[in-house]
Amino acid sequence: MNCDLLPLFHPNSIAIIGASADDTKYSSRVVEVLHTLNFPGRIFLINPKTNAIPGKQVFATVLDISETIDLAILFVPAGLVPSALEDCAKKGVKVAIVHGAGFAELGEDGRVQQEAIAKTAHSSGMRIVGPNCMGIASPASGINMVTTQAPRVDQGGLAFAGQSGWATEYALVMGTERGMGFSNVVSCGNQADLNISDYLDYFGRDPDTRIIGAYVEGFKDGRRFFDSAKDAARHKPVVIWKSGLTSSGARFTQSHTGSLAGNGEMAKAVLNQVGVTEAIGIEDMMDAIVAFNTPYLPQGKRVGVIVSTGGIGVAACDACEAAGLDVPSLPPDVHQEMIDFLKHYLPPFAGSSNPIDLVWAPRGKKIEICRRCVELMAPWVDTVLFGIYPEGDSPEKYADFLGTMSRKIEKPILSVPPYGHVMQPFLQLSTRCGVPSFTSVERTVKALTHLIRRAEWLKETDA
Repeated sequence: MNCDLLPLFHPNSIAIIGASADDTKYSSRVVEVLHTLNFPGRIFLINPKTNAIPGKQVFATVLDISETIDLAILFVPAGLVPSALEDCAKKGVKVAIVHGAGFAELGEDGRVQQEAIAKTAHSSGMRIVGPNCMGIASPASGINMVTTQAPRVDQGGLAFAGQSGWATEYALVMGTERGMGFSNVVSCGNQADLNISDYLDYFGRDPDTRIIGAYVEGFKDGRRFFDSAKDAARHKPVVIWKSGLTSSGARFTQSHTGSLAGNGEMAKAVLNQVGVTEAIGIEDMMDAIVAFNTPYLPQGKRVGVIVSTGGIGVAACDACEAAGLDVPSLPPDVHQEMIDFLKHYLPPFAGSSNPIDLVWAPRGKKIEICRRCVELMAPWVDTVLFGIYPEGDSPEKYADFLGTMSRKIEKPILSVPPYGHVMQPFLQLSTRCGVPSFTSVERTVKALTHLIRRAEWLKETDA
């Protein structure tokens, strides 16, 4: 079947089936958000009671609309979904989102209902998202069904698909907090028709998407999923949090989205084999996604560490070595050159090999000092880890400096500023400048290992 999802993420017209005047209804919130975000297309309201929304034109059915409908969003009880979808198919609607629950996650009766939805999709060519889903967010198109309480989301290069509305919502919220922008987002629910593989295929081809993230509970077609994931991973990073790895998690997955979780250990092994970055939990997933916002991948495991306090330098060394990474001393001649430079700014007890400890560096001079340290260190390492207090410089200036240096040396720079949670604006700015930032050394190093594994997989694939 055709899997062009442009009408889903970039529709020219939307029909709201189950529109209501009650502003506590989710359909009303979605319509409000469409207007708030200045959705540029036509919005058609559907309700059998055409006088249901005073002051608004309301159609009894999509069949009463003369114009073409790209996307229909269904906010009706499960029992009314089949007939509403039949009307959509007759109208020639290209994609429909079934928001409501009450299908395969409830057992055999619900599964029969869900199979009827799939049959409608296959017989008509109309594609269907859901049921039991939050829907989509497309910042470029002015659509956000997922976080209607905080609808404004930055446009950017991250695409996300999640079988859980909660995970999809958190990906949007946490990604925004971390400085990420989004291309397209979909909460895909029970996947009666469109499934994770379809979204991976589309995101993999989408020129506006640079990083793909996904939350997966189970597979409809395991072989196709892994083929789609591998094909996408050849072109851009794919980060997947596969849940349902325990017996209790797998059991609840069945009642949540009606999915079969499958063998957890086997899934993990195959994900690694096809080049997917496997995440364990939502924070690890977001850290990996943020890490891939650097335009560069490490070409080895050598890490250069530049800090403004000894403790974070020690912690960085321990975390790197525990992860199988190397924090090498600088060559003697380079070390001497570093000493000759730093003696004009720092006390003699400051570390000057690797890590470099810029303790008590003069305020207002840190960028100048850091620039030279990076220039001297860069040829001898594959990644630079910064743990610097950006005092004396604005967060904007410091983040721009780190981004500029990363582009100059053409290697990843990762940042773990002290007081990371307090310095939320810097974390966002730094990541947007191509320097992923984290709130602890351990999370920084874990994220770096994701970058290194991808670089190694790409080399093996090209070999």
